[in-house]
Amino acid sequence: METLESVIRFIGSYPMWARLLVLACFAVAAGTLVLAPRIATSQATKAPVTSIDASKKERLVLMRIKPIKLFPDDPSAEVQLLVFVNGTEYRHPSVAGVEWMKVGPAMSEKIIELPPSSRYEVRFEMRMRNDLKRKTTLRAAQKITYITTLPFNEEYSLYEVDGLSRAAGVSALVSYEVYAQ
Repeated sequence: METLESVIRFIGSYPMWARLLVLACFAVAAGTLVLAPRIATSQATKAPVTSIDASKKERLVLMRIKPIKLFPDDPSAEVQLLVFVNGTEYRHPSVAGVEWMKVGPAMSEKIIELPPSSRYEVRFEMRMRNDLKRKTTLRAAQKITYITTLPFNEEYSLYEVDGLSRAAGVSALVSYEVYAQ
C-alpha cells in the first residue's frame, strides 16, 4: 500500500498535463490488453514449432512450393520461378530440357532440400510469358523473408516490373512452406 501511495505522490508532483498523459498511457495499455485477440488453441492441435538453432544438423530441411496463383488468371501463361535462399538460386521447373511450365491448380509442386542453417533468407522472382504476346515479363518484390523457426508458411506476393517501375497491385502469389523432416 505504501508503494501505491508513493507512486501517487510522485505523479502528483507533476503538472496536470503530465498526469493526464500518464493516465492516457495506462488507459491505452489496459485497453490493448483487454481488447487484443488471444490465440486459444490447445497444445495438442498445434504443430510443434522448433527453433532452427535447436534442430539437429542431421534433420532434413525442405521447402515445398505450391501451385502459383496469377492475378488476373491467365490460362495461357507459362512461368519460370526463381527462388533465392541464403544467396543460392533454385529454379522451377528444373527438369532437363524444360524451361517453362503452365500455371494452374494442376501445376506440379516443387520440393527443395535446403542446407542446414540457423536462419534462412528467402525471396522469389518469376518470369512469365503469354502465348499471345510472347513477351517475357518479370515479377518480383523487394521483400526478403527471414525464417528462424520451423515449420513456416507464407504467401509471397510478386509484382510486375516494367523497366524501373513496379506495378501497385499483386500480380502473382507464391505459396510455400519450409519444414524439418
